[in-house]
Amino acid sequence: MRQRVRYAFVGELSGAVRAVVDPARLTWVEESTIDHAAHRTEFRIVPDHYGALLRCWGTFELHDANGAGCTRVARGEVEVSVPLFARKVESAIVSGLAEHAELEADVLDDWLIGH
Repeated sequence: MRQRVRYAFVGELSGAVRAVVDPARLTWVEESTIDHAAHRTEFRIVPDHYGALLRCWGTFELHDANGAGCTRVARGEVEVSVPLFARKVESAIVSGLAEHAELEADVLDDWLIGH
């Protein structure tokens, strides 16, 4: 299955980062290819703007947790091409992706409890 989800950044950026990028233009599409049989998703993030500044791709895999549910393992790469700020921006992106994954897990747990 192929999936495309559109996102927009809603967090705070430092003045130094805002000097390089416009927060209103921090929008992107996450393109995913989901293999249900293999319990694996390959994804890449495609910026609407600043495409030359960001590359991000990776995988999500679901692994059996010995009958007690499953574990989702994420692997990927984030590359930001912004002089002086690359590592800080990459760290912020990874942190945001991790937070998003935790929220997804919470929503799924709530749904499973209700069903």
